[in-house]
Amino acid sequence: MFDNNLRYAREELEMTQSELGYIFGVSDSAVRSWETAHDSIPLPKLIKFCDMYDFSLDFICGLIRKNITYGHFKTDNVKISKKLKELRSLCGLTQEELANRCELTKGYISQLENNLTSPLVTTLEDILIALGTNLSDFFKEEGEEKLVWSVDDYFVNEDDKFTMTWLVPNAQKNEMEPVLVEIKPHEVTTIDMPHEGQEFGYVLEGKISLNYGGIDHVCKKGESFYFTTDKNHYIKNIGNNIAKVIWISSPPNF
Repeated sequence: MFDNNLRYAREELEMTQSELGYIFGVSDSAVRSWETAHDSIPLPKLIKFCDMYDFSLDFICGLIRKNITYGHFKTDNVKISKKLKELRSLCGLTQEELANRCELTKGYISQLENNLTSPLVTTLEDILIALGTNLSDFFKEEGEEKLVWSVDDYFVNEDDKFTMTWLVPNAQKNEMEPVLVEIKPHEVTTIDMPHEGQEFGYVLEGKISLNYGGIDHVCKKGESFYFTTDKNHYIKNIGNNIAKVIWISSPPNF
């Protein structure tokens, strides 16, 4: 997904591959190889691109569906090396233990921590996952966590039966994922197969039928539902008007 989002970001800026290559001092074929995932964009160049044009690393790398501006990143190589070493120490890992988790060598980890080499984005992602963090949290300046989301932040997916709105665009990284589902009269949502977790819903408008394991359960405006997701389930609008439901999945599954 990384290649698609890099290309999407470039096209949003109305840049050609040649123009982006000129900014980074590389050929258009190098940019093309980044966008098609035939080659990994060097980390300093990716950070520069995100800082210059207000794209988040999470979005470019395909971890979230919609771009979110986190602020500028700490790109000093010495700080990167120092922070990697601090994170490893906090996790109680030796260089060899971290290297084994990432299928790297102890020598490579030592070089990173001593600022003797710069990792590719994909390599750094693997290291940060092993250390329990991610690219955006690793690089962003300390600041206030975003707590309030508006309509401009939402991600919407609409088809001929129902519309789903992700109310917290980066919720895939959290413990739960809230969505607003708007179902047309007498239509149904996609059947969700059994999976790990639990789900909760609250009917804002209309009257629905929750089919859980082949059994229908009627739920109307002002009522809620809650279940473990170990059976097939879906929602049907059994009214004559659009039904609106706040639906929450934990862990994220929508």
